Amino acid sequence: MKIVFVASLAGKKQLENNYKLITTLCRQHNLKVFDDYVFKYDEEYLAKRNINSLKKNYKRITYEIKKSDALIAEVTQSSLGVGRFISIALEYHKPILLLYSKYIPRAFVYDPTRLISLKKYSLSKPKDLEYKIINFIQTVNKKKLIYRFNLMITKEMDEYLATESKRENLSKADYLRKLISEKMVKSR
Repeated sequence: MKIVFVASLAGKKQLENNYKLITTLCRQHNLKVFDDYVFKYDEEYLAKRNINSLKKNYKRITYEIKKSDALIAEVTQSSLGVGRFISIALEYHKPILLLYSKYIPRAFVYDPTRLISLKKYSLSKPKDLEYKIINFIQTVNKKKLIYRFNLMITKEMDEYLATESKRENLSKADYLRKLISEKMVKSR
């Protein structure tokens, strides 16, 4: 499984040990980790790059996100770049694990989605962090959407589906998946 790891370059000096622990734990579980953005660059390096070089880096990271199975982001330190990479992962419907060690990032509290998992961790509890990463990976493996089918419904059904999905803050497809999953659990 391929993971893209992103984190704030501004917070790198304070949080680099956290970043290294996260990527080390991922690699210990045989995940391929693309972490160039975090470990090959720093703020000064990017500040000195010309616009074409920055575009090239941005395209490469976007390409890696597109090819990946999931994205893990350390979001303790706010970062516009990390936020942008998270939005790219959402565009490609990639599951995302947001890890934070100090303060809950407010931007992710207000708009829950099935693709985003938000977890607090402590550097002093590496086994707990490892469990959270493993749990996320198992969920990603379980929930890979690989089957597709078309569904014809009436206008009334569509209106009902739109209303109910909006009420639960889900897309219509996610709402239908939720109903099916609930029915599967009840029938077991």
